[in-house]
Amino acid sequence: MIRRISSYLETDAEKLEHIVHLEKSWSILGPLREINFQFRFCNPYEDRDYCPEASAQRNFDRLINAGFEARRYEGDGGHHVTVSTHIEPSLEKINAIEKQLDDLIDDDYFYYDGWSYPDLLEIRFWPTSRTANLRSNFNAAINRGRVLFGERLLKDPLGTTSDVNFQMVPSKFLRLAEKRRPRDPQPTASAFSQWIYSLYADAWGNEQDRERGKETEKAVWELRQQAETSLDPSLLRKKFQGWTLVHNGLHLERNMDTGYFTIASLEVGGTPLRASPDLVYRHEGTGEILIVELKNSYLPLPANLWPNLWGQLWCYAQIDAAARAPKVTVVGEVWASHKLFMRGSNPIDAVSLRASQRRDPRTPAYDRFFRSLFDIYRGVSPSS
Repeated sequence: MIRRISSYLETDAEKLEHIVHLEKSWSILGPLREINFQFRFCNPYEDRDYCPEASAQRNFDRLINAGFEARRYEGDGGHHVTVSTHIEPSLEKINAIEKQLDDLIDDDYFYYDGWSYPDLLEIRFWPTSRTANLRSNFNAAINRGRVLFGERLLKDPLGTTSDVNFQMVPSKFLRLAEKRRPRDPQPTASAFSQWIYSLYADAWGNEQDRERGKETEKAVWELRQQAETSLDPSLLRKKFQGWTLVHNGLHLERNMDTGYFTIASLEVGGTPLRASPDLVYRHEGTGEILIVELKNSYLPLPANLWPNLWGQLWCYAQIDAAARAPKVTVVGEVWASHKLFMRGSNPIDAVSLRASQRRDPRTPAYDRFFRSLFDIYRGVSPSS
């Protein structure tokens, strides 16, 4: 039988409570979840005939031969084997996997240390003056892709992302918008976003901090490029098969025209809305379109980011390529350039990904709210 460490003993009720708690954050990534099951092989009784390393290797081989994804390493408390699965996060599924592992592992001196979701990823890019930083940046680029394409969740390296959402009552917000219609609305997604921001002013920071524009975003992108760690075609092919970058609106060179989309279904004063998303990816297999908008902020972040960001992404989701796609996902990324103070050395510049939030812009409540807001912006009744 699996020997559990007492601190990891869970009743079904406790296990279910644990799943429900985790899924509050993780459910946004879809129905399947990476779940890891940890085992430790040690010799608590100093049995001379027992070798924990050999036992760990033998059982590791049994797990691999049975079709499980596993890894083995030596660490505190003995030799460890972790089994990774991608399953629906349900009590029944987890119990079934535990039963399978219980039947497979053959050893007298092992402990089951429990199951867990993956750690949150901390993503930071460094200057590339040192060889070690090149490897670190390459790994950071891969992890950024894992977050961007919905495999993992992110941890804010600055530690200032709030658990509190941006609080907004849609009906009250729309009434306020009616009172503050713009006098001269411009037919651009960025102008629509700026108007939305004006409706809540300095809540959660200020526009100067949050909307530094493409100049700061260029610095973020260049650091990734210099380290050869951006999600270029080669990295996409190797690590994220099927995804291709189909539009880059980051204006990497001064006075560079990256082109823009016109959205015939969204008109302002008879002129189709112009929009240039920061990044647009397409999955060749599924046809899914993923649209990314980058912001930059050093200030504390609301857990769900800001309404103007989601309004801008709603506009982007109406471009023809997205409108025709079977599925659209919009992602808001928040970056920050900052200095790290290391013991015994000068401060080091770094660029960190602080937040990466994803939404389905076709969700009825999402679409209805921002469509009503856009109607107010362009000067017609939301019911028109």
